[in-house]
Amino acid sequence: MTPCFSGDCGQRHWFLRLLMVCFSHYVADRITEKFEQSSKTTTRDMPWGPNVPKWVQRYVKVYYAVCQLFATTALLICGSLVLDSAFAIMFPIQLSTFLMTLVRKNLISGTSWHVWYALSLGSVFMIPISHSIRISLKLPPPSFLHALVRSHETPFACEVIKMLLAPLAVFLRLKLRLDKYLVFTIVTVSFVILTLFEREITSQKAVYETSLPETVVPWIRNAVGGSLALMSM
Repeated sequence: MTPCFSGDCGQRHWFLRLLMVCFSHYVADRITEKFEQSSKTTTRDMPWGPNVPKWVQRYVKVYYAVCQLFATTALLICGSLVLDSAFAIMFPIQLSTFLMTLVRKNLISGTSWHVWYALSLGSVFMIPISHSIRISLKLPPPSFLHALVRSHETPFACEVIKMLLAPLAVFLRLKLRLDKYLVFTIVTVSFVILTLFEREITSQKAVYETSLPETVVPWIRNAVGGSLALMSM
Protein backbone atom coordinates (compact mmCIF):
# COMPACT_ATOMS: atom_id res chain seq x y z
CA MET A 1 0.00 0.00 0.00
CA THR A 2 1.52 3.30 -1.06
CA PRO A 3 1.52 6.42 1.14
CA CYS A 4 -1.32 7.83 -0.96
CA PHE A 5 -3.54 5.18 0.59
CA SER A 6 -1.92 4.66 3.97
CA GLY A 7 -4.18 3.21 6.62
CA ASP A 8 -6.46 0.20 6.83
CA CYS A 9 -9.46 1.98 5.33
CA GLY A 10 -7.75 2.54 1.94
CA GLN A 11 -9.76 4.42 -0.67
CA ARG A 12 -12.84 4.50 1.57
CA HIS A 13 -11.03 7.06 3.69
CA TRP A 14 -11.22 9.67 0.92
CA PHE A 15 -14.92 9.09 0.30
CA LEU A 16 -15.56 9.41 4.03
CA ARG A 17 -13.88 12.80 3.91
CA LEU A 18 -16.07 13.73 0.95
CA LEU A 19 -19.17 12.77 2.90
CA MET A 20 -18.10 14.80 5.93
CA VAL A 21 -17.28 17.90 3.86
CA CYS A 22 -20.55 17.71 1.90
CA PHE A 23 -22.54 17.20 5.09
CA SER A 24 -20.88 20.22 6.71
CA HIS A 25 -21.68 22.39 3.69
CA TYR A 26 -25.25 21.12 3.60
CA VAL A 27 -25.82 21.98 7.26
CA ALA A 28 -24.25 25.42 6.78
CA ASP A 29 -26.46 26.07 3.75
CA ARG A 30 -29.62 25.09 5.63
CA ILE A 31 -28.71 27.31 8.59
CA THR A 32 -27.98 30.22 6.26
CA GLU A 33 -31.24 29.66 4.41
CA LYS A 34 -33.23 29.70 7.63
CA PHE A 35 -31.57 32.50 9.61
CA GLU A 36 -29.81 34.77 7.11
CA GLN A 37 -30.32 36.32 3.73
CA SER A 38 -28.88 33.87 1.22
CA SER A 39 -27.83 36.71 -1.09
CA LYS A 40 -25.41 38.15 1.46
CA THR A 41 -22.26 36.84 3.09
CA THR A 42 -20.20 38.33 5.87
CA THR A 43 -17.02 38.47 3.81
CA ARG A 44 -18.42 39.81 0.55
CA ASP A 45 -20.56 42.46 2.24
CA MET A 46 -17.73 43.98 4.27
CA PRO A 47 -17.64 47.63 3.11
CA TRP A 48 -14.83 49.07 1.03
CA GLY A 49 -13.43 52.57 1.13
CA PRO A 50 -14.71 55.07 -1.46
CA ASN A 51 -11.30 55.25 -3.15
CA VAL A 52 -11.02 51.51 -3.88
CA PRO A 53 -11.70 50.79 -7.58
CA LYS A 54 -14.50 48.43 -8.48
CA TRP A 55 -12.15 46.14 -10.38
CA VAL A 56 -10.05 45.65 -7.22
CA GLN A 57 -13.14 44.73 -5.26
CA ARG A 58 -14.18 42.28 -7.97
CA TYR A 59 -10.81 40.52 -8.11
CA VAL A 60 -10.53 40.34 -4.34
CA LYS A 61 -13.89 38.58 -4.22
CA VAL A 62 -12.62 36.07 -6.77
CA TYR A 63 -9.50 35.62 -4.64
CA TYR A 64 -11.66 34.82 -1.63
CA ALA A 65 -13.56 32.21 -3.65
CA VAL A 66 -10.33 30.64 -4.91
CA CYS A 67 -8.95 30.43 -1.37
CA GLN A 68 -12.15 28.77 -0.17
CA LEU A 69 -11.98 26.15 -2.92
CA PHE A 70 -8.28 25.50 -2.29
CA ALA A 71 -8.97 25.05 1.42
CA THR A 72 -11.84 22.64 0.76
CA THR A 73 -9.71 20.68 -1.71
CA ALA A 74 -7.01 20.39 0.95
CA LEU A 75 -9.56 18.94 3.37
CA LEU A 76 -10.61 16.41 0.74
CA ILE A 77 -7.25 15.10 -0.45
CA CYS A 78 -4.45 16.23 1.86
CA GLY A 79 -2.30 13.43 3.26
CA SER A 80 -1.91 12.39 6.88
CA LEU A 81 1.38 14.27 7.22
CA VAL A 82 -0.22 17.61 6.42
CA LEU A 83 -3.67 16.94 7.85
CA ASP A 84 -2.98 19.33 10.71
CA SER A 85 -2.32 22.03 8.13
CA ALA A 86 -6.03 21.88 7.29
CA PHE A 87 -6.59 23.68 10.58
CA ALA A 88 -4.34 26.52 9.40
CA ILE A 89 -7.41 28.09 7.81
CA MET A 90 -8.63 28.71 11.35
CA PHE A 91 -6.11 31.55 11.59
CA PRO A 92 -7.75 33.69 8.86
CA ILE A 93 -11.21 32.83 10.19
CA GLN A 94 -10.42 33.85 13.74
CA LEU A 95 -8.48 36.90 12.58
CA SER A 96 -11.41 38.06 10.42
CA THR A 97 -13.74 37.80 13.42
CA PHE A 98 -11.38 39.89 15.52
CA LEU A 99 -10.98 42.45 12.74
CA MET A 100 -14.77 42.68 12.37
CA THR A 101 -14.94 43.71 16.00
CA LEU A 102 -12.40 46.43 15.30
CA VAL A 103 -14.44 47.62 12.31
CA ARG A 104 -17.62 47.82 14.39
CA LYS A 105 -15.75 49.88 17.00
CA ASN A 106 -14.42 52.16 14.22
CA LEU A 107 -10.83 51.29 15.08
CA ILE A 108 -10.04 50.18 11.54
CA SER A 109 -11.77 50.68 8.20
CA GLY A 110 -13.49 48.06 6.08
CA THR A 111 -10.67 48.33 3.56
CA SER A 112 -8.13 47.51 6.28
CA TRP A 113 -10.19 44.44 7.15
CA HIS A 114 -9.97 43.23 3.55
CA VAL A 115 -6.22 43.84 3.39
CA TRP A 116 -5.40 41.91 6.56
CA TYR A 117 -7.87 39.14 5.79
CA ALA A 118 -6.44 38.68 2.29
CA LEU A 119 -2.89 38.55 3.66
CA SER A 120 -3.88 35.98 6.28
CA LEU A 121 -5.45 33.79 3.58
CA GLY A 122 -2.30 34.03 1.50
CA SER A 123 -0.14 32.95 4.43
CA VAL A 124 -1.91 29.58 4.51
CA PHE A 125 -0.57 28.77 1.03
CA MET A 126 2.94 28.67 2.47
CA ILE A 127 2.25 25.31 4.12
CA PRO A 128 1.43 23.18 1.04
CA ILE A 129 3.97 25.09 -1.07
CA SER A 130 6.80 24.45 1.39
CA HIS A 131 5.71 20.81 1.74
CA SER A 132 5.75 20.27 -2.04
CA ILE A 133 9.10 22.01 -2.43
CA ARG A 134 10.62 19.87 0.31
CA ILE A 135 9.48 16.67 -1.39
CA SER A 136 10.51 17.78 -4.90
CA LEU A 137 13.98 18.77 -3.67
CA LYS A 138 14.19 15.69 -1.42
CA LEU A 139 14.94 17.80 1.62
CA PRO A 140 14.76 16.26 5.11
CA PRO A 141 11.49 16.79 7.02
CA PRO A 142 11.22 18.89 10.18
CA SER A 143 12.53 17.09 13.24
CA PHE A 144 9.10 16.72 14.83
CA LEU A 145 7.85 14.88 11.71
CA HIS A 146 10.92 12.76 11.06
CA ALA A 147 9.67 9.57 12.70
CA LEU A 148 6.35 9.72 10.86
CA VAL A 149 7.80 10.69 7.50
CA ARG A 150 10.19 7.76 7.40
CA SER A 151 7.32 5.33 6.83
CA HIS A 152 4.65 7.61 5.31
CA GLU A 153 6.45 10.00 2.98
CA THR A 154 4.22 11.15 0.12
CA PRO A 155 5.52 10.39 -3.39
CA PHE A 156 6.23 13.40 -5.57
CA ALA A 157 3.67 12.16 -8.13
CA CYS A 158 0.93 12.41 -5.49
CA GLU A 159 1.94 15.99 -4.72
CA VAL A 160 1.69 16.85 -8.43
CA ILE A 161 -1.80 15.31 -8.56
CA LYS A 162 -2.92 17.42 -5.61
CA MET A 163 -1.49 20.59 -7.13
CA LEU A 164 -3.44 19.94 -10.34
CA LEU A 165 -6.75 19.09 -8.69
CA ALA A 166 -6.99 22.34 -6.73
CA PRO A 167 -7.02 24.52 -9.89
CA LEU A 168 -9.43 22.01 -11.43
CA ALA A 169 -11.87 22.66 -8.59
CA VAL A 170 -11.56 26.41 -9.19
CA PHE A 171 -12.20 25.98 -12.93
CA LEU A 172 -15.22 23.73 -12.45
CA ARG A 173 -16.82 25.93 -9.80
CA LEU A 174 -16.01 29.48 -10.91
CA LYS A 175 -15.74 29.07 -14.68
CA LEU A 176 -18.22 26.30 -15.46
CA ARG A 177 -20.47 27.14 -12.48
CA LEU A 178 -20.97 23.52 -11.52
CA ASP A 179 -22.70 22.65 -8.25
CA LYS A 180 -20.19 22.63 -5.42
CA TYR A 181 -21.17 19.14 -4.29
CA LEU A 182 -20.52 17.86 -7.80
CA VAL A 183 -17.15 19.64 -7.82
CA PHE A 184 -16.16 18.04 -4.51
CA THR A 185 -17.15 14.63 -5.86
CA ILE A 186 -15.20 15.09 -9.10
CA VAL A 187 -12.08 16.14 -7.17
CA THR A 188 -12.25 13.17 -4.82
CA VAL A 189 -12.96 10.58 -7.52
CA SER A 190 -10.23 12.03 -9.75
CA PHE A 191 -7.74 11.89 -6.90
CA VAL A 192 -8.54 8.25 -6.13
CA ILE A 193 -8.32 7.21 -9.80
CA LEU A 194 -5.09 9.09 -10.48
CA THR A 195 -3.33 7.86 -7.35
CA LEU A 196 -4.41 4.28 -8.10
CA PHE A 197 -2.92 4.72 -11.57
CA GLU A 198 0.27 6.11 -10.01
CA ARG A 199 0.47 3.10 -7.71
CA GLU A 200 0.06 0.71 -10.65
CA ILE A 201 2.75 2.45 -12.68
CA THR A 202 5.11 2.41 -9.69
CA SER A 203 4.47 -1.32 -9.18
CA GLN A 204 5.13 -2.07 -12.85
CA LYS A 205 8.34 -0.07 -12.71
CA ALA A 206 9.53 -2.10 -9.72
CA VAL A 207 8.64 -5.39 -11.45
CA TYR A 208 10.51 -4.48 -14.62
CA GLU A 209 13.58 -3.30 -12.73
CA THR A 210 13.80 -6.49 -10.65
CA SER A 211 12.98 -8.85 -13.54
CA LEU A 212 15.84 -7.72 -15.78
CA PRO A 213 18.83 -10.10 -15.55
CA GLU A 214 22.00 -8.81 -13.97
CA THR A 215 23.91 -9.42 -17.22
CA VAL A 216 21.74 -7.05 -19.21
CA VAL A 217 23.53 -4.11 -20.79
CA PRO A 218 23.41 -1.20 -18.27
CA TRP A 219 22.07 1.31 -20.80
CA ILE A 220 19.05 -0.94 -21.50
CA ARG A 221 18.21 -1.10 -17.78
CA ASN A 222 18.49 2.68 -17.52
CA ALA A 223 16.31 3.19 -20.61
CA VAL A 224 13.52 0.97 -19.27
CA GLY A 225 13.64 2.55 -15.83
CA GLY A 226 13.74 6.08 -17.28
CA SER A 227 10.74 5.44 -19.56
CA LEU A 228 8.64 4.13 -16.68
CA ALA A 229 9.71 7.06 -14.53
CA LEU A 230 8.43 9.46 -17.19
CA MET A 231 5.13 7.58 -17.35
CA SER A 232 4.67 7.99 -13.60
CA MET A 233 5.12 11.78 -13.70
